[in-house]
Formats: sequence, structure tokens, C-alpha cells
Amino acid sequence: MSSPKQLGLSEMFEPALLHMKNMDNAVFGPYSFLNYLRDNNIPNISATPEAISIDSYEKLHQSAKDNSAMIMRLGQAPGSKGTQFALVKVKGKLKDFFLIDDSIFETELTEYVPEDNVVQLKVFSLLPSLTENSYVNIGFSSGLISFALGVDQVKPIFPPTSCSSTFTFKFRPHSSISDEFIHSKGQVEIDAMFIEKRNNIDTLFIVEAKSDSIHRSLAKHKLLYPILGIAENVPLEIPIVPVYVKIKTSSMGIHFHVVECSIPDPRCRTVAYDELVVKRYSHLVLNLKRLCE
Repeated sequence: MSSPKQLGLSEMFEPALLHMKNMDNAVFGPYSFLNYLRDNNIPNISATPEAISIDSYEKLHQSAKDNSAMIMRLGQAPGSKGTQFALVKVKGKLKDFFLIDDSIFETELTEYVPEDNVVQLKVFSLLPSLTENSYVNIGFSSGLISFALGVDQVKPIFPPTSCSSTFTFKFRPHSSISDEFIHSKGQVEIDAMFIEKRNNIDTLFIVEAKSDSIHRSLAKHKLLYPILGIAENVPLEIPIVPVYVKIKTSSMGIHFHVVECSIPDPRCRTVAYDELVVKRYSHLVLNLKRLCE
């Protein structure tokens, strides 16, 4: 094993993984990350966010992948300003913790042509390049997102509400594990949220949007944590729908892969991480250039 000074982010978790080595299903932690480094004689490399913030399968450290273990960030450690984390091992089920693009996305597509707000969309064609936020705004302001989600009235939504705050909530790390984790006063970001009628019922949609091509997956907590964070404030009669949007570009235009997911109602019982699953999928393309000619 490498000396502590030579430990990379992947090797850093070997002491934790060793605890679970001979078990099919196991949990290590929750544990203060700073205490973990100290107790295992690992230098504090001031990399807490990078080391334990696993937002995609690609970002999961190789040592964890090799041991079928997911790393979860769990907010503030008790009695400390530091962050706590846990490792969750479910043999052969690592991808239960992620939405994998290649397992969901299809090449078959539908061209989306907005009927309203076309003039306002022209402003995006004036920009030399578009950011992730720009693409998200195009999806909402064109009505494409509301169309993909089958709301009663397809219309532009602008601007959707976003949020970055600290939340406390509990969940189970996997449906095959009885433990309950408490995410304590941890930072959670919500890309977009909005309420629209669907089947004549007010429905809350929580959206996580990505546009990078390096990561081809999304850790489920990017949708799960926002929902658990706000669920207690949402009236029971309003369904909560998680939505993953992946945006890509080609010569055909801007591709929106809209993945609607489902989750048991967290207002009724404690939800397990892997219970967030894909419900339906749409692949829509919007040709902004042709639209603005």
C-alpha cells in the first residue's frame, strides 16, 4: 500500500473498503471525513468536496467501483463543522445508485417546433456560445420541457425557480439495507422546480439538468436529495416528480433527453436511494438556427 503522502483520492478509501471486504451488503459510516483521515493516518488534503462528492458514475473512485461500493455525502458531522460520509456496498448492484445515459437514451427523436415565444428565443441565437444555463432556459422558454412532461397546457415556463440551501432529512441507502441515514444540514442545490397541472392535478417537477459530454450518468442523489429536502413543505395532494434532463448538440440542433423518474412518496414513508427509477423518456431536438432565420 502507498504511504499516506502518496495516497490518491481512490486509495484514500481503502481502509473503509477493507471493513466491508467479505460482505455482500454492508455500510461503513456515517463517519466524519476529517476524523476518518485522522484515524487512518491520511493527510488532510483539503479535498472534502472532491473526494466525497460523487455526482456521476464516472466520478466514483476506481477502488469503490472495484468493491461495488457507493460513496455518499451526508451533510454536517455531529458536533463538528466538518462533513460526514458513508460507503454503501451492495454486491452486483452498483448501478442502482445511478441513472446511466446509455441504458436510457435512444437515437430515435422528435423535432420540437415551438408555437409561442419564438421571438424571445431569437435572443439566444445572438450569443457567441451557450452555457448550460442557457440551454436549460431554452428548454423552458420554448415550452419543450412542458411538452416532454405531458402537462395539460404546453407553454413557456420562465424563469423556473432554483434553490441552493441546507437541508436535513433521512433516507435508506438501499432497499436491501435496513439502515437509515440522516443527511444533516447539508448543502443541496435544485436546478429548477415548477408546478404545472397534469391530468388536471397540480404537480411539482424537480429538474436536474446537465450538458457536459464527459459524464454520461447522474448519481440519483442529485434528484433524491432535493426532493427529500423540500418534501415536508409540499402539500400531500401535490405529486412530486423527479426529472433528469441531458442536453447535447449536433448539426441537427439542440437535443434534449428528458428522463421522467418516479419515487415512492417520501411524505408517507422513508425512501431508499435506489427506489428512484426511470418512468418514461423523451428525445426532442430544437433547431434554434432554423427557427430564428
